[in-house]
Amino acid sequence: VDQALLQLPPDQREVLLLVAVERMNYQQVANALDIPLGTVMSRLSRAREQLRAILTARETVSKLKVVK
Repeated sequence: VDQALLQLPPDQREVLLLVAVERMNYQQVANALDIPLGTVMSRLSRAREQLRAILTARETVSKLKVVK
């Protein structure tokens, strides 16, 4: 998960970590970062979507068998 988080753009990673790890609500994140509430929601949505895609791709690769 750490490696997947590092692949996110910094602005998306920042919002995701504040909400998911620091347990801040959207308004608190908006205030802390001095950005509009809608921007928090947008960045969070994109971060979750991208993180899901990264982790799903890794699962798909790891399930492959090596055939000799």
